[in-house]
Amino acid sequence: MRCMLTPRDIIRIYRKEKEQKTLTKLDDDFYTAAEKLIESLALNVKKLESEGASDTEISEAKEDVENARKIILDILRMRRRKIINEVYSSTLISNDRPAVELQNMTQEEKQWCDRLLDSTQMYNMETIRRIMEAGRSILEEKVITIPLRDKISYEDVPLVLAHVDDDVEPSTDEGNFNWPSIPQG
Repeated sequence: MRCMLTPRDIIRIYRKEKEQKTLTKLDDDFYTAAEKLIESLALNVKKLESEGASDTEISEAKEDVENARKIILDILRMRRRKIINEVYSSTLISNDRPAVELQNMTQEEKQWCDRLLDSTQMYNMETIRRIMEAGRSILEEKVITIPLRDKISYEDVPLVLAHVDDDVEPSTDEGNFNWPSIPQG
């Protein structure tokens, strides 16, 4: 762990993070150090209160705590947005896990990114599976049996029949896509 962060450090990091499109290099323990900075500033408020400092000094010390917290949260938000963009842009619709540049991430960010990649990959695989299976039972002319509870009568279940003519092409009307109409019978 490096030396303790100072308010100047977080302002410098904030400015650098805001200027760069990619993640700036932070120590692995940045968020732990940021937490310690806020705790240190809060202890300073308590110290000033116990020493009988003026209301102005105490108020300024409390503002320091809140300002440090806001700046650190802004750093977190900017970095989170960059990580999400990195995961999004590197995620292809495939079964392969995409490579994401982890070198400038803190330990917490690496763990979060790993979980984000896992959930994105699972989402992609599940969505691809659903899209690939969609309509397959209809095209293969399989009968789908849906068990109904005794409380539901056949009148409660609408029956929809559709016939799709292979010779009818979808049409475009003033740039809008229109599916062929399904005859109602």
